[in-house]
Amino acid sequence: MIGAMLLYPMAAAGEEIRVLFVPSHVLATEVQTKALQRALSELSNSVRAVSDLADADVLIQFTDYRVEHRKKDGPWRWWEGRVKILLRPEGSLKDAAQALRLPDRFSLVIMGESGGTEMERTVAAFEHFLRKALGRDAAKHGRELI
Repeated sequence: MIGAMLLYPMAAAGEEIRVLFVPSHVLATEVQTKALQRALSELSNSVRAVSDLADADVLIQFTDYRVEHRKKDGPWRWWEGRVKILLRPEGSLKDAAQALRLPDRFSLVIMGESGGTEMERTVAAFEHFLRKALGRDAAKHGRELI
C-alpha cells in the first residue's frame, strides 16, 4: 500500500514513464481511470499515457476505486490495481530483477483533503509510485509516506 500526502512536488521533467492503461471491468473504476489519464496529460511532467503496447514501459489496470469517509482524517481514496513492467530487449539484468520483485497488485491511497485537488494529489502519488516501482529516482525535495 502506498499512502500519499502532497509533501513532495510532482516529479520534474526527466526520464518519461509511458503507461498503457488496461480498461477496468468495473464501470465506475474505468470512469475514474479515464479522469486520471486526463489529469496525467495536464499535470504530469514525467508520466504519459500511451495507446500502443510497443510504446509502453508499464501496464496498469485499476480494478477498484472507492472512497472511505473518516471523521478524523477526512476521505481516503483507494485505487486498487495491477501492474506489469514491460522489459525492453536492450534492458539490463537489473531491470529484469526489478520487474520480478514488483508485486502484481498494489493499492494507492490518497488521504485527506489538504495540499491541492484530489487529482493533483493522485497524479503526484501515482508518479511517485511508478518511479519507485521502476527503480527511477523519485522527487527528492520532500518526504514520502509508505
